[in-house]
Parts: sequence; structure tokens; C-alpha cells
Amino acid sequence: MPKEPAERSLTEWVVLGLLAEGPNHGFALARLLRRGGEVGRVWAASRPLTYRAIEQLAADGLIEPARTEPGDGPPRTVHRPTARGRRALRRWLATPVAHFRDVRAELLVKLLLLERSARPTHPLLAA
Repeated sequence: MPKEPAERSLTEWVVLGLLAEGPNHGFALARLLRRGGEVGRVWAASRPLTYRAIEQLAADGLIEPARTEPGDGPPRTVHRPTARGRRALRRWLATPVAHFRDVRAELLVKLLLLERSARPTHPLLAA
């Protein structure tokens, strides 16, 4: 049974948000999310957590394979969000953080994802 939004990890939401920017494979996502990476400067996740998030999102029907690409090892599966995944992401990005303790991580990563996708941040901040 798919998880409810509150049960989904922040890493899952971030991976879904990055895939909404364009189809990608786990290795590239892990590179973005590593400490010091483009997104990792705001929210970092290890490679195993990134791949676990991909597996969970696929199991819940929020992402799907788009194609495979050659890599240094086995072929890399490129994923993209499903229509259901895009709807879930839009709802999550529009939802204010529930607790003050979540401002540092969750709110900042929501703002980053909104900015990366050229969407306005002021509705979230006003909410």
C-alpha cells in the first residue's frame, strides 16, 4: 500500500522533485544529493538512501522507468514521475511545514526545488 505524504521521507520527496525537473538515473541523482553537490548543499543524502528512495517511489507508482542508458557498470535505468507522482509533488511543495523544527531542512529544500523549476516561492512562504 502506498505511503501517505506524511510517511514519505524527505529524501523521497527530493528525489521525486528532481525527477520532475527531467528524467534521470540514480547515479546522477546521488551526485546531486551528495554533500557539496548541487542539491546536497541544502539537503544531502547518501547513495544508498537515494537508491532506496527510487525503489520506494517506483513501488508506490510515483515514478516509472523511462529508458536505460549505458554506464560504467550495468545499464542505468532512467526514471520519470508518473502523473500521480507529479500531483503528489505539487501538493507537497504547496504544503507549509508542520513544525518549526522542519524549517531548516524541509522548507529550504521545498524552496530550492521550487526555484530550480522556476516556480514561485511566495505562495509557500505566505502559507
